[in-house]
Amino acid sequence: MVSLRTALFLALLIIVPLPRPANAQTAPSVEAVWDAYQQLDYEAATDAATAALRMPEQYSVAELAEFHTILGLITYSRNDEAEARSEFISALSLDPDLQLDSLLVSPKILRFFEDVRAELDQPREDPPAPSSSVRYVVVEDPRAEAALRSMLLPGWGQLHKGERRKGLVLLGAWSASAAGAAVTFFGRRSARQAYEDADTVGEAQDRYDPYNRWHQTHQAVLLGMAGVWLISYADALLARSPDVTSRPLSHVHLTPTASPGAVGVHLHVRF
Repeated sequence: MVSLRTALFLALLIIVPLPRPANAQTAPSVEAVWDAYQQLDYEAATDAATAALRMPEQYSVAELAEFHTILGLITYSRNDEAEARSEFISALSLDPDLQLDSLLVSPKILRFFEDVRAELDQPREDPPAPSSSVRYVVVEDPRAEAALRSMLLPGWGQLHKGERRKGLVLLGAWSASAAGAAVTFFGRRSARQAYEDADTVGEAQDRYDPYNRWHQTHQAVLLGMAGVWLISYADALLARSPDVTSRPLSHVHLTPTASPGAVGVHLHVRF
């Protein structure tokens, strides 16, 4: 039978993060691409930004928006307004509140960028014309926050993900096991006190069996309590939330991403 100490040790193993493998290709930084752009080295900036967009899982949503913004600025400076518009659309699909720095770009580019934003914000009755731009749909993944909640209270994470029935079952099971642990704790303590207060060997032998049963029951309840916690935590961390869904589409690319304080996925759809 698995001991309580072993179960708790296995639970802790889940919390300890595994080291991430080293990237086979060095991911360009946003700062390096901006430096190349400001030094008018458009070729280097374009190559680095394009390479970064081929590995979106290495960057946050804000960083991907900046790469598209830089490509938009470069293509606009080369008088390719159609491509610049495409890049700005991609950037705004990632960050609708994106703003250009007036110290880095000209008023003409600012007007063009704001025209693209206004066009995207304007409601349309007719479907938009086909475009070569890559539009992003950012789907937030609640599993990281759900795992933290379930680590504090089993079932809470499932409720956070919208899995009401599962959350209530896990919360009820853990609450029942917690109440059982309290009852068996006091029952064991009372039986132990009676066993220690025995005046004769015969009384001690008679009182040992009830004490031992209380002790074994208490250990089993604690083990069950730890098991419910472990199941709840693992389910919140690994099970996909029912509201994070995808359906087969042409030109769809779904990749995970992580940034400080948040974990999510990028859904790339090319129209």
